[in-house]
Amino acid sequence: MSLAEWETLERALDRMTPAEKLELIERTARSLRVAPPDPARQRQSLRALQIKLAALPVANPADGFSARDHDRLLYGERQ
Repeated sequence: MSLAEWETLERALDRMTPAEKLELIERTARSLRVAPPDPARQRQSLRALQIKLAALPVANPADGFSARDHDRLLYGERQ
């Protein structure tokens, strides 16, 4: 953090009430308790998402209603 950023922070702290400072301390302390992400769990979640995405249909239904028709119906004609 630069000197200017520290000075800005100190000015902000000077304007805070004791209750606001306490809330800031509590929020900061809670943020430190957040566990870092587990790479193995992230890979597992990503793989589960890939499987779900792969199961989605990749072609329009054969009802003659295109994505362009859908957009035109929802958003109207573009000019």
